[in-house]
Amino acid sequence: MAKYRHRTFEMFEFHDEAAAALALKPREPVRPLGNLDGDHLESLNITVLEQILHVRFDPDVLGGEEESESQLRGDLTRLAKWLQNDSRVIVDFEGISQFTPGSIEALETFYQRLKAKGSRLVLCNLDADVKASFYPSRLPR
Repeated sequence: MAKYRHRTFEMFEFHDEAAAALALKPREPVRPLGNLDGDHLESLNITVLEQILHVRFDPDVLGGEEESESQLRGDLTRLAKWLQNDSRVIVDFEGISQFTPGSIEALETFYQRLKAKGSRLVLCNLDADVKASFYPSRLPR
């Protein structure tokens, strides 16, 4: 299992590895997805696979601009409020080639909100550049 060490996030190379890590500890299933109380999440695509919430970023929305970071922050905030306690969430970076420090900060806030609810979050399918952005001290100066 290719798990990467990070101070905050659990990172896996592939979706199947991330799903297996979440399946090790049975928890209550995620409630069925409705319309998130009428909110539309523009920067996120959400599905439920085997009682695990699967979140993918919309690459057309994530452009590294301040407006897209604000949209992502708002969408993650709404999703965190909507999720039940003890949820299991995979954030899948498939198709994402860049992730800005502001977006990482939004994801860290999302993680902290889920952690406070007893939920678990893992990341998967990070390409080399995206993975490197999570380790700013290792980036070339």
